Amino acid sequence: SGHGDHCLTTVLGDRWQPIAGLECLGVAPGAQGLAVKVLSTPLGVGSTSNVLKGMEIAYNWGAKIISMSLGSEECESTEPNCVGCASCEAVNQLADAGILMVIAAGNSGDAEKTIGCPGCSEGAISVGAWDSRKEEIADFSSRGPTHDNRIKPDICAPGVNIYSGCSYGSLCDLLDKLSNGVTSISGTSMATPHVSGLLALVIELFREQGYDVNSENIKRIFSLYGSEKNNDTGWGLINFQHFLVKEIK
Repeated sequence: SGHGDHCLTTVLGDRWQPIAGLECLGVAPGAQGLAVKVLSTPLGVGSTSNVLKGMEIAYNWGAKIISMSLGSEECESTEPNCVGCASCEAVNQLADAGILMVIAAGNSGDAEKTIGCPGCSEGAISVGAWDSRKEEIADFSSRGPTHDNRIKPDICAPGVNIYSGCSYGSLCDLLDKLSNGVTSISGTSMATPHVSGLLALVIELFREQGYDVNSENIKRIFSLYGSEKNNDTGWGLINFQHFLVKEIK
């Protein structure tokens, strides 16, 4: 469908000038990435078992960040901390292992308690979509709280009219009626790779400074330098400047 290509290009896309005066570049074009297809075409649907297998493949590959622009509207668990939901428990286990699990919040807003699964998991860095033109959270971006009243999402990033690459002739490529390998799409799926790419840069920066990178200290920085957390935008629009700190408190 081109959806995965669009997300991957947002992270890793090389410098390209499709139109005079417009130059495109991925957030972290020097990073290494692995694409794992877990959903089928053309509608982008799949099974929990395939998603779990995809996480396993990424872990075995040695991923420092697992970026997941997918989710279901409801969690499989009604228990606190999503106990009993296979997807959420897998996300929590990988987060405990030090992997940054960056997951789309979902596109079921703007009502409360619409956060998707496994973006609702405690271990996830769940991402809402920001409308950069209006300078506000996108109407469609899913809101918290979770079913056990935890605040979600955690952060938000640009997710409206995001221009990125996709495979020629795919469904996404034809959205703008031009089969030219690029298109503009909106969604928390588009916001998620912005965060994944930025955190790839953070990992490189922190490695140079001798800091460990895990979900706990990333969220600590969000809480220290972002806005007061709420169920619409989390700690607010992600900002690389927040990571240029001398010391993680």
